[in-house]
Amino acid sequence: MMVFFGSVLSSLVLLSPSLVLAQGIRKLNRNTKNAKSGKERKNGSSDAVLVYKAVQSHNDDIIKNGKEAYSRQGRRSKSASSKSDFLKSSKVFRASKSKVPKKTSVIVGGAGWSGVSLTKILDDANVDFILLEATDDIGGRMRHSIFGAGEGYSVELGAQWIDGIVGSPSWKIAEDVNLGGSFQKFDFSFYNETGDRDFFEENYEKGSECLKADTASDAAYKLALKCLKRSSDDPIVDPSVQELCNKINNNGEDFVPSDDYDITEEDAWLIAKNFKTEDEPNPANARVCQAWCNEFSDGLSIKNISAKMEVEDATYYDFGKPEGKTWDYWVGDPRGFAWLPKTQAASFLNTALKTENDIVFDDDRLQFHTKITKIEWDPKGKKDVKVSMCKTKAKRNENGQILFPCLPGKKHHFNLEGNEFVSTFSNQVLKKSFELEQDGVSIKASYDVAPRFVPPLSSIDSMGDALLPTEMGLYTKLFFQFTEKFWPSEEGQEFFLSAASGGDYVGDFAPVWSNFDREGQYPGSKILMLYTLAERATELAKVSDEGAMNQILPVLSAMFRDEIVNTFGVEELTSDHVSDFLMTRWTEDPLFYGGFEAPAFGMEWPTKTGMLAKRYGNLVFSGSYSCRRHSGYTHGALLAGERTAW
Repeated sequence: MMVFFGSVLSSLVLLSPSLVLAQGIRKLNRNTKNAKSGKERKNGSSDAVLVYKAVQSHNDDIIKNGKEAYSRQGRRSKSASSKSDFLKSSKVFRASKSKVPKKTSVIVGGAGWSGVSLTKILDDANVDFILLEATDDIGGRMRHSIFGAGEGYSVELGAQWIDGIVGSPSWKIAEDVNLGGSFQKFDFSFYNETGDRDFFEENYEKGSECLKADTASDAAYKLALKCLKRSSDDPIVDPSVQELCNKINNNGEDFVPSDDYDITEEDAWLIAKNFKTEDEPNPANARVCQAWCNEFSDGLSIKNISAKMEVEDATYYDFGKPEGKTWDYWVGDPRGFAWLPKTQAASFLNTALKTENDIVFDDDRLQFHTKITKIEWDPKGKKDVKVSMCKTKAKRNENGQILFPCLPGKKHHFNLEGNEFVSTFSNQVLKKSFELEQDGVSIKASYDVAPRFVPPLSSIDSMGDALLPTEMGLYTKLFFQFTEKFWPSEEGQEFFLSAASGGDYVGDFAPVWSNFDREGQYPGSKILMLYTLAERATELAKVSDEGAMNQILPVLSAMFRDEIVNTFGVEELTSDHVSDFLMTRWTEDPLFYGGFEAPAFGMEWPTKTGMLAKRYGNLVFSGSYSCRRHSGYTHGALLAGERTAW
């Protein structure tokens, strides 16, 4: 069964068997039938009796171990184009060239960390499985590229940090493999709309927009925690809390907690501290400070962030920080962040090569370049699942982005049958599949858009209500390596905030810059990386590399005009000053449609999002989005896979 974060009813274990239990019960029924037949034929033969008892004992152990593991888990309390080809970074991680088998017990879609951690438990329990992956690598949105001149530097295209350290399952593996990187304090220098350094904002002086935004963020969190997170059976008894919560109604009536009542984070800021960026004395400064305080972590516009779900994030409660360190470890390792799930996969999958730096898999149970196009499943779980697939090949589109479309021709399409199918697809891929159903798009026309389900997802009661509000946190990262370093190197300058405006974006046109050329990261690399967020990230991902540079270089020219003149003898940066450039486009990748699961307004737990953490016949959903306490984090994907299996 699917394991929920928070309270768990152990009686549900046998009502909705886990993958391990379900396959154990199937085996028990088959072996019991055979054992009984042997017993009758041999008229009580001691051998047959021993077989029958052994099968019963084996099943008892499975159920006992499954319940114990289930209980333990329940108590645990969160693509790119470049001049430098990212395929270089995955050359040691190739797929088995063998054909996909025709039949297995469990078919798993997606070799991200959820798929890997799930299949590890299946392997431990001797359950047959096939893990299908459309790309050429393990890790999903944990993907890196070797970027820059010379031997280059490893840059993460997707997930960047290990968030939450002490007690985190991902940190344990990172320590075991000595994963490169450094702890970050998130210190920053502030540059206003005209590009001038602004120490008033940078130092959170009284009256500064950054101080007001930080205060409003804290107040909004307190409001959500004390008022919105309450359920209908948790009435407010403290008069001071009631007074606070009554601000939400603003009609003279007492606020009454409700299971599914929610407001946006923007409204929470307004209610708690009357903070609205367009009403502030300096809207551009206020906007970038707001983005830094809130949107940088969620990847959504504050207008679309759920105030209620914002306080569901339990990573910094469940996991501690090392003494003298922070909760966030920036990953910078030539093997990539995905080395963690790869290491775990190599502990149970066969390999042709396994060293401290290289892994080459050679296991029929892991199939790369194999994209799922259709899943035929049984709501009653009695008939086998039939999965249709195609072989893929990496291909660059007009923007230089590498995608994995189906190869043409019937010879590259085939089927696989199994007892169960587990989807680890992102919630936006599932949402796209649902939308294709509603729009009447044929399954064949959907091959390179989203996998389709038969019966359709819309046949699951209220699934549309669960899927349609979902959103992904959106980062579009732009990596620049310059011919010379021109920006300052003062102690602690990990980030530069820019209040630059452009088009419809006031203060969030090019908001957060990460300085890679510093101690603890890549000193001497001459690399700056820009984070664009939410709608701006989606918009920029549609632009060519040249178009993106033309938009962004003037922002840097304004921020560092004196340094640029001193370094290059010119006032404006051009592409001639850029030795390498790379931009991610996750929103344009049909295997993901976004960066990471985010707390979008309209996605209530467990009434809606909880539907994406359940079993429906022999169709099971897993993935980071199914992890309530750690949704959107890499360790959330790891834990979701484990809990799906149990």
